[in-house]
Amino acid sequence: ERARADSVARVETMRRDSIAAVAAALETARRDSVARADSILAAEQLRQQQERNRYRFNGSGWYIGVSGGGALPSGNFEDLGYQSGYDVNVPIGWHRPGNLLGLRLDLGFSAFDGRSFVGSGPGGSSVTLTNGSPKVYSATLNTTVRLPLGSNRFNLYGVGGAGLYHFRSFGGTSALGGFLGNDVLETNDSQLQETRNKIGAQVGGGIDFGVGPASIFIESRFVNVWTDRDESVQFRDFFGDNTSRSLRWVPIVLGVNIR
Repeated sequence: ERARADSVARVETMRRDSIAAVAAALETARRDSVARADSILAAEQLRQQQERNRYRFNGSGWYIGVSGGGALPSGNFEDLGYQSGYDVNVPIGWHRPGNLLGLRLDLGFSAFDGRSFVGSGPGGSSVTLTNGSPKVYSATLNTTVRLPLGSNRFNLYGVGGAGLYHFRSFGGTSALGGFLGNDVLETNDSQLQETRNKIGAQVGGGIDFGVGPASIFIESRFVNVWTDRDESVQFRDFFGDNTSRSLRWVPIVLGVNIR
């Protein structure tokens, strides 16, 4: 009986030792797994922080850039005797990576090459207007839509919005001056305004490619500015019956954004 009791005790001791060994092994494995997970998480957090540190705005989605290129007058703007010029634009925006929509403020400057325009004066006589080289300052608020093309570094995007366009250096008696509201046949120069502010809108798109903390982009926009001029018989006689109430041009630019 004593031998049987000793045998049972030995078996029980072995069972308890086995359970304790298994529990210790499981606890060790759990601690090792937690340590590996913590190490992986710390490495990922460090990688993300290093990635954010590459950017001027720490990957927050903010960016500022500059672009330049050509500006091509279209429709009535071209018919008035103005040829292509150049466009400079400073985009200031927010578009968080992975988001579809963003916001962008565009501060722009456009200049065009003015030639001459021949219109019909009183009694059907021809009147030639000498056009200056107008300059247009603009500030527009836009919505952006970004579609990644296979990666976060290569994106197709769209942009559209509205704002204020300030015209100057066009000449009070130029064709553009008449289209913006001046009476170009008026002999009293004091009635002719040398600057005009108009409301306009733009829509366009482009492609950008991320290079480190920056992105290089190619963009084209269609700009439409409402002249808000008076419709009169004299105006139609001088400029023609097919003139619209808008000025349009197309900037095509290459630029870089710092993010």
